[in-house]
Amino acid sequence: MSSLSLGLAQSWVTPQDARRHAVLLSYFCRAFFAVTLFWGLAELAAYLSGNLGQVWQPSLVVIGELLATTVLSYWQLRRRRWRSATYFLLVGMLVAIAVAEWYFVQQIPEVHLGYLVPIVLAATFLSSTSGGLVALISAGVDAFIRSYHAGGSALLTDPRAFIGFLVLSATFVILAVIVGRYASNLTNALGRAEEKTRAAETANAQAVKYSVELEEAYVQTVLALARAVEAKDTYTADHAERLANWALQVAARLGIRDAEELQAIGWGTRLHDVGKIGVPDSVLQKPGKLDGDEWKLMRQHPGIGSEILRPMSRMRSAAAIVRHHHERWDGTGYPDGLKAEAIPLGARILTVVDAYSAMIDERVYKPAHSAAYAIAELEKNKGSQFDSKVVDMFLEVLGIVPSDSLSTIPK
Repeated sequence: MSSLSLGLAQSWVTPQDARRHAVLLSYFCRAFFAVTLFWGLAELAAYLSGNLGQVWQPSLVVIGELLATTVLSYWQLRRRRWRSATYFLLVGMLVAIAVAEWYFVQQIPEVHLGYLVPIVLAATFLSSTSGGLVALISAGVDAFIRSYHAGGSALLTDPRAFIGFLVLSATFVILAVIVGRYASNLTNALGRAEEKTRAAETANAQAVKYSVELEEAYVQTVLALARAVEAKDTYTADHAERLANWALQVAARLGIRDAEELQAIGWGTRLHDVGKIGVPDSVLQKPGKLDGDEWKLMRQHPGIGSEILRPMSRMRSAAAIVRHHHERWDGTGYPDGLKAEAIPLGARILTVVDAYSAMIDERVYKPAHSAAYAIAELEKNKGSQFDSKVVDMFLEVLGIVPSDSLSTIPK
């Protein structure tokens, strides 16, 4: 395996490194193209103004060759041929600098410093080995050109020329090694940073997954609690689903379109009595009226239900609905005595549909009332217990014209 191939094998190890090098190389190509184009335009302006003569054609060759090299390299990058792009750029630059040195070495002795560009390029994007190889080639080409212009054999006959070749070669190689190692260290550091970032992203994704799974398990637990509450009261067999259906229809008539708000209303309605799991059966199933202490226990169930739902992020809006579904429009409800629009809209909707269902259902402490009686009670308590707009929309859901004669009310 050649030194250049070995350098490539060491450098283009991972797709991440290759992609990173390709991005940096594309920026380099665009910047170098812009600089070369500016140089060409400056040369053209100088030529047209009469300030350039014999050097015009060599300059044109060098500039054209550099532009073509940059375009070809960028084209290879666009086709995802990163290695070919690097080779094109290296060879093209070496040729261009050699041509420039051939023509301009006597006018500009420092022209050989241009070889630093392909040396640094090879050391950065390939490896120190590749950079050192390009450095030796560059020093050899420079020595040959200077020897030719000095008479053809100065490198072999003049000790100073030979020492100059050795010094330049050593300088170029040392530079390639330093740049290559720095680039390698930087690449490794970036690779480690990317690995840490990917590890953190993976850990975060797993944490999110576990959080979702944990919350889903919690939801299932809450649903199980709700079913346990329903099992205590036979009247609730389809109570929660019926209320959710009414509540969502009322919400739609009130213009609620937000999916999350509608979902909160659905969950809040279905789980509004889950807090009764903390109320003794002797209170829930008492056939007669509750006494003062029993009412205190019963009035705790909205707060208990809210606390059960609050730990779940998706249930926080629903938790507010559960907590406040026994508030009254006039502020005399419980547990917080909220008034009017300070009560969440979902809770105001639930208050109406739950009250209607409670009146028409048979309970252990009362017989079922007629739909006419329930509707009349809703109408009578608009503006005191209930939000008037919500009552009107609910009556429309039931097919009743609000505030109309009782002859339109189903018996």
